[in-house]
Amino acid sequence: MLDKMPLDRGASLIIERLYSSGYEANIVGGAVRNHILGIPVSDIDITTSALPEEVCRIFSDLRVIETGIKHGTVTVLIDGTPYELTTYRTDGSYLDNRHPESVSFTASLSEDLARRDFTVNAIAYNPRDGYTDLFGGISDIKDRVIRAVGNPEVMFGEDALRILRAIRFASALGFSVEAHTALAVRKCAPLLANVSRERIFLEWTKLLLGSGAHAVLSSYSDVISTVVGELSKLRLPEPRLFNLATPTVRELSLFYLSCPDPVSSFNSAMTALRADNRRRKNGISALEIIDGCNLRSRSELRLFVYRYSLDSVATAVELAYTVGKINAEEYANAKSALNGANIHSLADLSVGGADIMPLGLSGREIGSLLDTLAVAVIEERCENTRDSLICYAKKIINAG
Repeated sequence: MLDKMPLDRGASLIIERLYSSGYEANIVGGAVRNHILGIPVSDIDITTSALPEEVCRIFSDLRVIETGIKHGTVTVLIDGTPYELTTYRTDGSYLDNRHPESVSFTASLSEDLARRDFTVNAIAYNPRDGYTDLFGGISDIKDRVIRAVGNPEVMFGEDALRILRAIRFASALGFSVEAHTALAVRKCAPLLANVSRERIFLEWTKLLLGSGAHAVLSSYSDVISTVVGELSKLRLPEPRLFNLATPTVRELSLFYLSCPDPVSSFNSAMTALRADNRRRKNGISALEIIDGCNLRSRSELRLFVYRYSLDSVATAVELAYTVGKINAEEYANAKSALNGANIHSLADLSVGGADIMPLGLSGREIGSLLDTLAVAVIEERCENTRDSLICYAKKIINAG
């Protein structure tokens, strides 16, 4: 017997007001699933028999945002917290493997739940009726499996993004994918060509976050290659090291181990997936550093911090440990070296252009000398004080 699902003031108010107005209302989807799993509940989605205009009328004393009213969704703000309310609906024909041609509102909760993707997401709850579980979602949560609602091939044919969502949920929850659903995932994978790169990138990012990411990537490498072609010969690090790594390093480890030219392949993949430039550039830097820097050298690590950035070198060090390029002791030593890095950029140098100019240099000569001074400090050939640096600079000029 499942415990009652605790609801905050806003959700309780919405459900009670809808019922007192003659309509049904249920919490549905991820919030119910996470409660059953004992995972903290954040976003709460509510489904109701009330039509969108009726929802707007019932909550006219509150701020209501017509988020997606054409598809039956409005957002009600209570104490600054948004609650999405969507009218029970059924979907029309899918013509592009992604979007329904039309949606129709219905008064039936069962019809609304039948259109959802996976059984674990098709459980409804309200304080009056308790849990409504028409497709065995509670049992599947207990058995830790992802199972399609209805025929998986039909479901994936309607919305191909659900193919990635299946393995993303498996990764996030540490579940396995039920056999028939898994077979359809592989069979329907080519349909992912019809999904926008931005949506694929979002699912890919969430997949890498999951506690079950290593198992999912290992089991579904054929599906991964359909959305990230550069990983067609996917190799993964040892599971323990992969699971310890940050999502950024998990991603980079795949390219480092799987591709003859990791930098080029990562750049190509991130560009195709419409990844943000910061993610792409930082990843490229880390992949360049891991083979370009002697990660066992304290001074060289600090030099690369200056040439690139502390974040990029720290990522490269973690990546090197994850893929087995350095051992645990070397990893600890490298992190210690980075923690003591004294020059991250020229801004950390105790002299600037105004201090060098009186020595008779100008323009690019000043910039070049400042760079030389920074390297001297990093290599501990000179102290980072104004007097020491001016003295060192004079020696360089006189030697020239």
